[in-house]
Amino acid sequence: MIVALGRGLEAYIIFKGEVLAFEPEGGEGLFTGSPPRFLKPSGAGSRGPFSWRPLEFEGLRGRVTGYEVLVGGTRVVYAGGAKEPFSVEADVILAPAGGGWYMDAKGFCKTLRMSKFKVAVPIAVWNPGTNLPLEGIEEVRNECRGFNRVRAMGSWKVHFKGGKATVALIEPGRPQLIIKKLLKSGRL
Repeated sequence: MIVALGRGLEAYIIFKGEVLAFEPEGGEGLFTGSPPRFLKPSGAGSRGPFSWRPLEFEGLRGRVTGYEVLVGGTRVVYAGGAKEPFSVEADVILAPAGGGWYMDAKGFCKTLRMSKFKVAVPIAVWNPGTNLPLEGIEEVRNECRGFNRVRAMGSWKVHFKGGKATVALIEPGRPQLIIKKLLKSGRL
């Protein structure tokens, strides 16, 4: 399974040639298939190797939709436009950490301390060259003490050692994370 990040809330899961993309303008929809079709599920669903159910998080102006996705036995939680910390159990957590309209680095790391996970990936962080009031990867690194922290350069393979949770610090402009050998989490 490959997790790839774009700018802002963009995130993609690639599994056996199939792609699931989270809609970047708020993260409340999904794109899947080839060619990609936009879906705005009102409930649980599936397509190809992906099955999902919507989750709700506190956003800047009320509740926002994220997703719990099961693919190849791996449970991925995408928190989209979450503003407030939350507790969840997943193999992989994709959550905002840049502040501004979304959860900041401190909230991201508080979420990780309250959650059970194997890998967490901060999204919606500051990208060099942009003029946005967002925090960057260094703030996440400083706040998330006590976790394995890995700076992903280019692509990086996740190997789980001793069961300790890992925060993958993906550099803007180098958006690929390869996740291998996650334990099966079961069904949604």
